[in-house]
Amino acid sequence: PQQIVRVRFQPGTDLNGLLQQPGNNGLPQPQQSGADTVQFTLDKPEQQLDSLLRHLTQASGSIADLHIQRPSLEDVFIKVARGEI
Repeated sequence: PQQIVRVRFQPGTDLNGLLQQPGNNGLPQPQQSGADTVQFTLDKPEQQLDSLLRHLTQASGSIADLHIQRPSLEDVFIKVARGEI
């Protein structure tokens, strides 16, 4: 199941370079979700998370907070019921 990774950077961090990078090297496309926050949707978290974190620490400013949102049991049930899984 997908996981959503929200990364909040220190105020004033220039996110343009990060947001303009296409999803490459197996990394998901970044989406801005606030003034200092970028969100990534991981389709294969067990394969993508390590690469994403390495990329963020090398290419970005100082990370202030990181949150990983995992699907709830209800989310998984709905996807199974719809035949998406």
